[in-house]
Amino acid sequence: MAQQTPKSVTLLGHVIAPETVREVIRKASAVSWGTHLLRWRYFDVSDGGVTYHRDALIPAGLWHLLKRVYIDQNWPVGTRLGDLNEEALATIQHPDTEIYVYGYYRTARLACSEDF
Repeated sequence: MAQQTPKSVTLLGHVIAPETVREVIRKASAVSWGTHLLRWRYFDVSDGGVTYHRDALIPAGLWHLLKRVYIDQNWPVGTRLGDLNEEALATIQHPDTEIYVYGYYRTARLACSEDF
């Protein structure tokens, strides 16, 4: 049986070709949380010997880690950012992961179908 070639699709006026998807996966695989700071809008938390107070500005990766551990409780206390990065990479590169794009504060963002 011959292998089917993935086809391009048009989404909101943009052609999404298999090459585009491969490029998105390649770039997302860097698992870079960015250099911007996010406001911690939840309660005070102590993690790794440091207390992060409500309304503190903290790096984006740390913000996501604290949220997954203390707010969503998807990860146990003691989880490190490296653990979150490894899980994000595994999710990004998993063949069943679906990619979707959404608008957030007038900026296009990329997300995976699983909340890692």
